[in-house]
Amino acid sequence: MVCATVDRIVTGTPEEIWSAHRPALGVSIEEFESYFAQTESACAILFSKVHEVTPSVPLMEIRRRARFFQPPQFFKRLHEGSPELKLFRSRLPS
Repeated sequence: MVCATVDRIVTGTPEEIWSAHRPALGVSIEEFESYFAQTESACAILFSKVHEVTPSVPLMEIRRRARFFQPPQFFKRLHEGSPELKLFRSRLPS
């Protein structure tokens, strides 16, 4: 499990995104081109403060601490003081 902060979101053509961010994308050119095939615009979410949460947090533990937690379909914004954020921060290395 990984905990990260969204640094910024960039948009442009697929060529612009690949050219500017290819070292950080984590995919091959073939995967990138396949994903953005037949599109004129692309979006990249750039992260900072990426940390592995170890040991990982089982879903049942998250649900015990945050009663109505459901894994997000896309993303979930964790607000300061939320039980989920407190739990994840407790697992980060010192």
